[in-house]
Amino acid sequence: MAKLVARLRGLGPLGTIAANILVFLTTNWVTVMSIVTGLIAALWISAVSFFQEPAVQVGIGIFLVTLWTIVGVLYVYDRTKPRTVRVVPDYRYGLTFEGMNPNVDFLNEETWLSFGVTIRNFSQAPIRYTVEEFDFRIGSRALPKPEKILTGYLARGGGKTITPSRFHKNDVREFFGRRVMGTADIAISYGHPEDTPVRRLRLHMEITLHIPETGNTPFGWGADIQKEEDEPFDPNNR
Repeated sequence: MAKLVARLRGLGPLGTIAANILVFLTTNWVTVMSIVTGLIAALWISAVSFFQEPAVQVGIGIFLVTLWTIVGVLYVYDRTKPRTVRVVPDYRYGLTFEGMNPNVDFLNEETWLSFGVTIRNFSQAPIRYTVEEFDFRIGSRALPKPEKILTGYLARGGGKTITPSRFHKNDVREFFGRRVMGTADIAISYGHPEDTPVRRLRLHMEITLHIPETGNTPFGWGADIQKEEDEPFDPNNR
């Protein structure tokens, strides 16, 4: 039998499988199980005899008493020390867009028409926000780019209206008495006030604007959100 098994193992993977099956089928399992059962019984009896020794039981008892005494003393000592725990807030979807409305400064033609964006902080902690993009276009006119990056802070639950840039009156005079269409793309990054941003709110809106012939105040206005995303902040993705 041993020669046959050795020959089969020399025939490659299939021969090895056949040899293992042959060994399994010809094994005397009664003898094997008897030996295994005897070894288990002998080990069990030895373990029981060992732990029944008075010296062993006293040693285990002293060890456990010493261990839990040390644990208890350290626990009581640790409870006397003040501990500061800093909770990591979850900023996902924490900045909410609440609307955008036009504003007219009748006494200043340089900043005659502007658009205020209202945001609110619904996250678990204060935030710092940065307006990375405010691309506002009506008809053939585009809102001038902000002269500086607009950054601010919002307490938890706090809201604010921000106005990144303004139109000169002459920029929109051609639209007086007309209904014009436009778009607005806004990107605002935000996160912990003392750390780098972790989220970015993106908005794309379709704009409808109607300025009366007199040019005193816009009375027709609509801003329909076409796309809104709150994504993880990536400085390389503008």
